Amino acid sequence: MITQPTNISDKRLCEAITSGALSYYVQPIFDVTTQRLIAAEILARWYDDSGTLLPLNDYLPRLSALEWTAPYCTQLGDNRMQIGQALWRQFAIPIHFNIVAESLLIPERFDQLSHHLSDSTVPLSALVIEVSEQNLLSADLTTLEATAERLEALTSAAPGIAIALDDFGIALNNLDRLRCWQINCIKFDRRFVQGVENNAKMRHILRNMRHLADDLGVMVIAEGIETAEEENALIDLGIRNHQGFFRGAPMPLLEFQAHCSTTDEGF
Repeated sequence: MITQPTNISDKRLCEAITSGALSYYVQPIFDVTTQRLIAAEILARWYDDSGTLLPLNDYLPRLSALEWTAPYCTQLGDNRMQIGQALWRQFAIPIHFNIVAESLLIPERFDQLSHHLSDSTVPLSALVIEVSEQNLLSADLTTLEATAERLEALTSAAPGIAIALDDFGIALNNLDRLRCWQINCIKFDRRFVQGVENNAKMRHILRNMRHLADDLGVMVIAEGIETAEEENALIDLGIRNHQGFFRGAPMPLLEFQAHCSTTDEGF
């Protein structure tokens, strides 16, 4: 099944994919108490002809469909796989990449994702699929359970992969997702991180969500840390796995490789 662009914006996006203007960047994830690089996330970024970074929200919904739809999935998948292989070969760390839950429920996209995993040159045990909540804002129980079945089928077909719940805290029925889905990691959305050092209510929420994750045996990562004050507040709350501009913005693979090290010196 080939998805054709339906408007000018879609056409621009398809052209950006085929020309390479839209490609994948890498952002580090750190255990800040040990100063160690513990993972990396592969993220899509689109720069126009003037070198301006286009806002992610302007194209992410359409990209989420094209990423797992022929023929664009081949180019994007190859790009992602090459980056993942290079990261694994140099750092031997978990590699995160994103999908939207909707893609699990559409047979053609699910098949492409399964094929992508079966062809992976990175060990499946090193792959973390981040499932975003944002496209299931009003999902009913039937949809949540259908997604749970798809996740189970995916992890059965690709044993060893981990599932992360991305953007946690901003959509509806978060606890239903924790109840229905088998999750290995929760990523707190940046809206729970911004200004946390000055927000007692937010600190109470984060502390209790961290306790819940501990009880469930689920890893926690905080996203969107931009200041030392935010980082220190999260450390005080026992949240030590951090991702954000304060430690490193998404960057091209070669830049990431040049800046990151597996030594005790960290990043």
